[in-house]
Amino acid sequence: MVFSLLGEVACTSLTKMRTTAARDFALNKLGEFMRVKELHFGVIGWGYWGPKVARNLDTLPNGMVTIVADMDEHRLVPLSINQP
Repeated sequence: MVFSLLGEVACTSLTKMRTTAARDFALNKLGEFMRVKELHFGVIGWGYWGPKVARNLDTLPNGMVTIVADMDEHRLVPLSINQP
């Protein structure tokens, strides 16, 4: 009986250690992922909202809009003049 109780305690402690180790590992990996040096965004649609969305994305730390797409080529002409 004493051995069985000690075994349960040992198993419970080992399980807690494994879950704690797994949690710490996952948080460490998440922390590495969150330390991104640059965030690149693409904006699809350059109508009314496209420029506003791009402006807001450019204000994010380490964020930049790297590509803009629109079905109407005429909408992209002002963009090529203002942002070569």
